[in-house]
Amino acid sequence: MLKVEQPPELSLSAALLADKRGLDRLTSLLDGRCGGFDFWTVGEDEIALSRALDLPYIGMPAECSGADSKADAKRIFKQLDVRTPSDFGVFFDLLSLWKHASAGTFSQARTLLLKLNNEEGGNGIARLRLEVDFPTEDALRQAIVVDKSYITLSEFEEQMAVQGALVETFLTEIVASPSVMLFIDDEGDVFCLATHDQILHNSMYLGCRFPADPTYRELVSRTGLIIGRECAREGWRGIVSVDFLWTGSGGDGDDGKLWAIEINARKGATTHPYFWTRTLTGASYDADRGILEVNGRQAVYRSAEYVTSPHLADISGSQVLRLIRHAGLEYDPDTKEGVLVHMLSCVQRHRKIGVTAIAGNHDDADRYIRDLERIIADPASELCAS
Repeated sequence: MLKVEQPPELSLSAALLADKRGLDRLTSLLDGRCGGFDFWTVGEDEIALSRALDLPYIGMPAECSGADSKADAKRIFKQLDVRTPSDFGVFFDLLSLWKHASAGTFSQARTLLLKLNNEEGGNGIARLRLEVDFPTEDALRQAIVVDKSYITLSEFEEQMAVQGALVETFLTEIVASPSVMLFIDDEGDVFCLATHDQILHNSMYLGCRFPADPTYRELVSRTGLIIGRECAREGWRGIVSVDFLWTGSGGDGDDGKLWAIEINARKGATTHPYFWTRTLTGASYDADRGILEVNGRQAVYRSAEYVTSPHLADISGSQVLRLIRHAGLEYDPDTKEGVLVHMLSCVQRHRKIGVTAIAGNHDDADRYIRDLERIIADPASELCAS
């Protein structure tokens, strides 16, 4: 293991490139070994680090870096005739948006989504309701609501001027937010790794369930593979995920519709729970049924990225693990069920942890999450009891 001091303004790859001692140490650790990088996402810094050490990496090649913008995804969906919300192109300022609104360009839409072209993880999304006229640009500006509170409207506008914002129609009657995780190998072959139901609050990702609901699971997988093969043809490699929305029907009715929303050429918040579950349980993926199975038994999981409590500020990561163990929630390799946690290093600072609950059915996975939320709601009494 190599520890790298990372200033907040630098990516981890850039920080390592700037650390000669760290580079020398990594080179010595690699001496006589085969090695390569498995980056979270691939950008200029990661490509530079790979070249500096003459090591291969898994992920997007240099010539495709940044190809997973919102506008590029929309182009691919239209090219493949995959259903996607109608859009009005990329805008770089609110003045031009106001002019189009005044000219009646958006007359068929009730609400618009403004998506910064290169943002990830639900960041950089704003909404504009069109129920009233906007006599001035400032009136339109005041009507815009940015989804995440830590991104201000002025910051959104600054980034809009740099990267642009895709403007599309906001869908109603949203029932679910499924996604598919694919892998494109060096030869350009595409494999479906998993489908998930994402748990969202507005556009904010809170967690996921595996596998996706059977109502649309096969359609999500099949549509994802169609999109993935086009991405592979354009040179994409590594893990690629496609986000969808399911509207209309919450059951088996014919009125349900699947809408492709965006493509991400990187690991995401569904990546780690999937590989943890496969590794810990030894399960294999049944592509025909879209499930993980081990010893004739299905393995499912629920992941939660924001299990919070103000009391977490007062306990350490090791105490969190002790609480979990005492409550009987710790992952058991014999039963292949239980809870594992991540983000323990920042538990006191951010008062939250990430959790993956592995079980044989969704009811048990949900119960594990509820039990964990209960014990961290009052950790002092739980620790005394243990």
